[in-house]
Amino acid sequence: MGGVSIPFLLVVSLTGALFVYDEMIFGWFGAKAKVMPPEEQLISKALPTGNLPLDELLSRAKKAVPQGTLMQVRMPDKVERGTPGGAVEFRLSGSFDPGNGNVKVWLDQYSGKVVGKLDPRVNSGLMYQTWHFPLHTGSFGGLFTKILYAIGGLTPSILMFTGVICGGIRKRTRTRTNGNRKSTREP
Repeated sequence: MGGVSIPFLLVVSLTGALFVYDEMIFGWFGAKAKVMPPEEQLISKALPTGNLPLDELLSRAKKAVPQGTLMQVRMPDKVERGTPGGAVEFRLSGSFDPGNGNVKVWLDQYSGKVVGKLDPRVNSGLMYQTWHFPLHTGSFGGLFTKILYAIGGLTPSILMFTGVICGGIRKRTRTRTNGNRKSTREP
């Protein structure tokens, strides 16, 4: 069981470590861990009419990704007065989506204009970013993959439990064997 679970445990542990250290590790090789539009591109400019309603922004995001299914909406952080606000991020599921919304669209919250878009079919370098979270959590293959990940996640506990039991059995066997040897030596 331990040998069979090694590939699974390696994938889960390495992707978990990469959540913290991916920028540093990719930097060693001169690469970037995350592909993002420039920060200044994702700033919304306030208009006197105010923000657009969320459903209007959603319909514009769906126009930008016609075959997409909405997976997540990320609202910009609250900003101080006088500071420009951020764009609203929509994650939509396009083709070849492992389950986390692989197409990202940013819309200006005031004008509704698309200020940024990342699509794995268009932007190179998104493969890692698209598959990182789904590989770590098992969210890419439906219910079957989630069940496999749940069972695989229990393997270290199962191995520890069976190791303690086997160690206890060996210890008792050694104690009995040593006890039998002492009794045969004594006259």
